[in-house]
Amino acid sequence: MHRIQLCAIALLSGLTVVITPTTPLLAASNGSSLEPQNPLRVSQNPARVTAPELSPFETRVLREINSVRTNPSAYADWLESQRVHFNGNLLEIPGEPTIETQEGVDALDEAIRFLREARPLLPLQLSPGMSKAAQDHVADQGETGQTGNTGSDGSAFFERLSRYGRVNGPAAENITYGEESARIMVMRLIIDDGLSQRTQRNNLFNLDFRFMGLACGSHPTLTNMCTINFAGTYQEQPIATPSPTPPETPPETPSDTQPTSTPPTSTSAGVILIQEGVLQDGDPMYEDGSLYHEHRFRGEQGQSVTIRLESDDFDTFLAILNEEGTEVLAQNDDISENDTNSLVQMTLPYDGIYRVFVNGYNPTDRGRYRLVIY
Repeated sequence: MHRIQLCAIALLSGLTVVITPTTPLLAASNGSSLEPQNPLRVSQNPARVTAPELSPFETRVLREINSVRTNPSAYADWLESQRVHFNGNLLEIPGEPTIETQEGVDALDEAIRFLREARPLLPLQLSPGMSKAAQDHVADQGETGQTGNTGSDGSAFFERLSRYGRVNGPAAENITYGEESARIMVMRLIIDDGLSQRTQRNNLFNLDFRFMGLACGSHPTLTNMCTINFAGTYQEQPIATPSPTPPETPPETPSDTQPTSTPPTSTSAGVILIQEGVLQDGDPMYEDGSLYHEHRFRGEQGQSVTIRLESDDFDTFLAILNEEGTEVLAQNDDISENDTNSLVQMTLPYDGIYRVFVNGYNPTDRGRYRLVIY
């Protein structure tokens, strides 16, 4: 008997990004409104990467996921037939390794109720670039023996996705470890035993997700693993040389007030927006003469949010304001002495709208930026 591991990064429930910008009020505002600037331009003939050829097991996983999305009621019937194989907290399905659960049959019954009420969804489309990103993570952990969503080079899953394309909107990642059939693997994702928010299941049934990347392979200590990526919109890019530059190593001994660049490891956190823009002449101007953009999102009290603003062109400044724009809840200029990007990690204090103030630190700052909220 062995305990099979799972991990997931999921879209934050209750957080909806509103792309329409509004006017910020830090201390005093000039009252100008912000029009949308430089939306992502999708090529009419985007270059395509070659999808990794799926193994027979990966093909079965893909079919199983789309089967349960398109016909959840029929899948509920099959799940109900598995109740007889529970022995206390042990799930003993003939021909499969015994699975030690935390919640026992209660989690299975809850999953059945969910599937009975779930609406059928369109099948997910297999993305070549997203599958290549998933394959990178499987190959990495197949060599290092590590587990979790962070690569050995420190990369988060959305950074791996960005190697082969562009995500605009929600994205998520599920990872499973263990020796099992494709059907049992998907069953565990749906039951989501031990995770009260059922983040893995929510990823499978997220109406906003239309694309999926998939890769499975061997793991030195847990036999097998599968990485499954999800996205609402993904623009494929050509693969030149698959040798991504590792992200900058965060400071080893940050001060009490200095945020680190390491994303949170909680499975309740996930990407809710990857947005690119350009600060340029004609944009709204703050009272110190610097240019700014603003974005809004809706959050819930107690949710942990990380907001990162990056630019290769200028020194960034980031602030989070309340809905009225009358109070600065958090702000950051530089992540470290050697990193002029900005990072805010915070627990949201109320249910409602939050404003994200994207700014150049100096009046002369111009150029492209990348805003990530997760």
